[in-house]
Amino acid sequence: MTAEPLVSVLVCCYNRRDYLAQTIESILDQDYANIEIVVIDDGSTEGTEQMLNDRFGDRLRYFRQDNQGVTAARNRAAAEARGELIAFQDDDDLMPARRITALLAALEA
Repeated sequence: MTAEPLVSVLVCCYNRRDYLAQTIESILDQDYANIEIVVIDDGSTEGTEQMLNDRFGDRLRYFRQDNQGVTAARNRAAAEARGELIAFQDDDDLMPARRITALLAALEA
């Protein structure tokens, strides 16, 4: 593992636009900077893409697919990830402060 590996945070969503914005903010607030956020929109119908573009622009990578369920969305997210490590984050959960740093420390130990 490299000194500061790229960590891909994978978020799959379906019609949880309001929760998703808070989730993305909690990821961006991490103290570990070398991350990419990959969002797979599993066929949302409530303007998720526009909200993400307006609020986060190029701070994340967004992909939309027809609704296929969470398993297919997670598989797609993993395929799109560029990081050496992967962290899954549900679209309606907040990422605790220092989560990525703590996970990397656990891996090193």
